[in-house]
Amino acid sequence: MRRTIPLLSGLAILVVLLNHVTWHILRDYTPGFANLLPALPYILIDNLGKFAVPAFVFTAGYFISYTTSEGRHPLKWSVVQARLLGLLWPWLIWTAIFTLAQVATDRALTFRLVLENLFIQYYFVPLLLEYYLLSVIVVPLAKTHLKQLLWGAAILQLVLIGVFYARIYWPGFPPEWYPYIDLGPVRDLRYVFFFPLGVAAGMRLRDLRAWLSRLKPVMPYLILFFFILQTVESLAAFSMGPQYYPIGADQSRLSSALFALTVLLTFALYERVNLPLSKFISSASTRTFGYYLSHYLVLAIMDRVLVSVVPWLSTVDWLQLPVLYVGLIAIITGILEVARRLPVKQYYRYVFG
Repeated sequence: MRRTIPLLSGLAILVVLLNHVTWHILRDYTPGFANLLPALPYILIDNLGKFAVPAFVFTAGYFISYTTSEGRHPLKWSVVQARLLGLLWPWLIWTAIFTLAQVATDRALTFRLVLENLFIQYYFVPLLLEYYLLSVIVVPLAKTHLKQLLWGAAILQLVLIGVFYARIYWPGFPPEWYPYIDLGPVRDLRYVFFFPLGVAAGMRLRDLRAWLSRLKPVMPYLILFFFILQTVESLAAFSMGPQYYPIGADQSRLSSALFALTVLLTFALYERVNLPLSKFISSASTRTFGYYLSHYLVLAIMDRVLVSVVPWLSTVDWLQLPVLYVGLIAIITGILEVARRLPVKQYYRYVFG
């Protein structure tokens, strides 16, 4: 799996960028049955990326457990601390950069704006911080009670999925519960099964593969089935209107969790996974954090420039998407490569992770 993990991480970050470019276009379509057909291709693309965040949580668990030599050694706090600090400084720096960019355009500098950027715009960083902190409990439990840990995490995630559906589709859902279930640490638990699963893959990969071997012939069909299921669910939510979309297409759905699970287990099952552009995708895994942190600002700047230079492009969605996506990857890759070669390259990790 050491060969497939870079491919999985690289694919996940490239899909995240694609999703965010797609949402940049989807926001112009008011949810409702009348707009379902023109929005269809972008909803399909959006659903392709629903495995990405679970993949990052899974790989975080895998690498944390990998440092224990498959569970033969205890998890050192120094390892966890290094992971935390490796996330903390770039997160704070890019929050400051993004906030200042907003203030330079049309936003007032407020404490609320800073908090929004820290915990909503860059929500993925505190999510990872939370799971790295939990690793000091999860890793020892995985060594002694792995099955119970996985079952407990699965049940907790299913409960949260039930709460997600009740909130959207049950008219009697208590509104006073919203502030509690929207709290960052609670919201982040929607991926709670994937972290111990990654830990299990790092500790017991052979056992996991032996158990999965019976599913090998049907795994591609399971991926396709759950992708179709979550897409149908997204289309239904979109057709029902703004009350149900985009929240009804959130990654908290059961169909999205199962789609992500089958994708991750496929990467765990095979020693090699051949994809087009595999070399570039794997290389993207070494720049994952840099891509993630910088893409919001780069995409916003690209949008302003394109509207000024080629305003007609914003009216041609099928062309706007590939231009924005390819341009976004090219620009960020160029920035990261230049940064690696600057005289101050020793500070690269503090800015880009």
